[in-house]
Amino acid sequence: MVAATDVESALSREDEIRELGSTRNPRLRDLFALQSAKDRELRRLSLLEGTRFVLDALRSGTPISEVYLDEALPEARLDELLAASRAAGAEVFLVA
Repeated sequence: MVAATDVESALSREDEIRELGSTRNPRLRDLFALQSAKDRELRRLSLLEGTRFVLDALRSGTPISEVYLDEALPEARLDELLAASRAAGAEVFLVA
């Protein structure tokens, strides 16, 4: 698990990160709803899971509007995802 100081360090490098701490958060509820094929089709959205898939999509130029990061990611991986998300113009959320 990433220590609190590591997360704070990463957050200080990217001031556009928003923290989400509760599964009751409407944004997280919308995200969880995308696990349903019916919801993805209705909303015309896709859901990518896994750091490698997300990094590959971000680097390939695939339009990605939002990235949700687990604060438990190793610091190096968190930094890599933050940089790629920033370069792609995606909104970043840190999930506690």
